[in-house]
Amino acid sequence: MKRRWLGPVLLCILCVMVAGVVALRLRSRATPDEMFATGMAALDRGDWPAALRAADQLRRHPDHADQEQLLRGLHALKNNHPKAALQELDLITSPKGALREPALLAAGEALYHLGRLAEADRLFLTVASEHPGHLDAHRWLAAIAYDLSDMTRALDELGIVSRLTPTDHRPYILKGQIHADFEQYREAIEAYSQAARRNPTADVLAEMLPRLARCQMQTRDYAGALKTLSQASPSAKALSLEAECHLSLGNEAQAQTRLAEARKLDPEDLEALRLFGRMELDAGRPQAALEPLRAVVKRDPQDHESRHHLAQALRLTGQIPEAEAEARKSARLVSLKLDLAKLNVEAIERPQDDKVRDRLAAVCEELGKPQLAAAWRTAAAACRQRAKEIKAMPLEKAEQARP
Repeated sequence: MKRRWLGPVLLCILCVMVAGVVALRLRSRATPDEMFATGMAALDRGDWPAALRAADQLRRHPDHADQEQLLRGLHALKNNHPKAALQELDLITSPKGALREPALLAAGEALYHLGRLAEADRLFLTVASEHPGHLDAHRWLAAIAYDLSDMTRALDELGIVSRLTPTDHRPYILKGQIHADFEQYREAIEAYSQAARRNPTADVLAEMLPRLARCQMQTRDYAGALKTLSQASPSAKALSLEAECHLSLGNEAQAQTRLAEARKLDPEDLEALRLFGRMELDAGRPQAALEPLRAVVKRDPQDHESRHHLAQALRLTGQIPEAEAEARKSARLVSLKLDLAKLNVEAIERPQDDKVRDRLAAVCEELGKPQLAAAWRTAAAACRQRAKEIKAMPLEKAEQARP
């Protein structure tokens, strides 16, 4: 009697075991397409082990090798291994159907991160031609054009992106940056203003509004710049720009007040130090101007205006040899920046000219801008690669490929 309960318990345990085996078999019977979908979903949520498990499962299905390689390639790409990603994606000999778009995009992104811009550009152009209005393709094309300093094309691509995402502030910010870099301040003001109307986050506004104000100041619209800065969150940079606007409008007392507030927030802010040194010099206190101006040129050696002011302060305090040395450095910086501006225009007019980009790299190197110099060297290499590809094409295709 006491053991009558054993039968039902054993039966229950047996049922659970059978159910588990059935569930395991059902899980193992997932189709290759379901395995691929599971892997892609895992990549989207950042579950790297699950994505690799799905790729391992697909290895047992040789007729779905392309799906396996795409999963492995995307996994490597999302984990910042573009070279490994490209090796996996290269095994997809001819992507077609639903695999073609993500495979081309992934290969293009890997090539971009490897600095092979011309090849990446070709793949993104293919996606854009096969899928008109493809947002990601046009974003990458804009980035490549910007890196190659093909600014006309970059602005065209950004125009497409902004039309595809009319509420997105980001393409307008990049438009503003491009125009400002080439001293097209009115166009930059319009682009930044468009970005501001698209509800960017507070962090984005904090970065963008001083840039907008600086462009307005370059057009001597100091009242407009003050209005812009009134919308910015309080910072030493914004207050320093306010002070400069007030000074330009002849409101010296307000300029002094804003500058004092800026220096209280951050005594080491470059904008505040620049303006303080300049105001001390203009007020006939060259000795007081020396310390802030020396601090500026130490932290920003390419600031030719501050070097010029420092040379004046040194001369007025009797330090002639050092004053002449600073004056020579300031003059050299002015010359280099004029060369840079001229070469930037040439780069825009000749988007496939590698020699212009080599010269830009050399000027940027001398100006102490190693990252920009590296970008120009990459752009020059991409131009040479593109020219080599065109040379190897049949005549008819080569004519079509030339800009």
